Amino acid sequence: MNRITATVLFCLLLSAQASRLCAHHHPSAPPVPVIAFDEKKLPPEARAFISRHFPSARVAHVKTERHFLGIEKYEVLLTDRTELDFDAQGRWVEVECDRQPVPTALVPDYVMRYMSEYFPEESIIKIERERRFTEFEMTNGLTLTFNERGVLIDVDD
Repeated sequence: MNRITATVLFCLLLSAQASRLCAHHHPSAPPVPVIAFDEKKLPPEARAFISRHFPSARVAHVKTERHFLGIEKYEVLLTDRTELDFDAQGRWVEVECDRQPVPTALVPDYVMRYMSEYFPEESIIKIERERRFTEFEMTNGLTLTFNERGVLIDVDD
């Protein structure tokens, strides 16, 4: 092997190794999670949400997902096994309760009316908010999807 070929191979290997080491800084790389046990790592809006809707639970841990541009989201586990997801500003995007229904204050009136008519024995155990719709998972395993205008657009099992 001549000197130029060896140099090119060495540079390629070095470049590949450097890109693996720095992958977490690349925009297309997956977020790097950071786990904390201090609820003060959450934005004030997220802390207020927890104390308002889950006053008897404590924060067990906070997982922060970061991209090179900053924080992407917060995943919170409460001591009652409730899982909460917040965006970078502290707005809730998902609530999943393990042992009890989600607080009724989080369920819009139109969902409560629909459930009382068609699923009176069921409760909501998970809510996931997307940009144009919100999913409500019930204790029977069915998921109701409503658009931003409160119109039912899907029922899924």
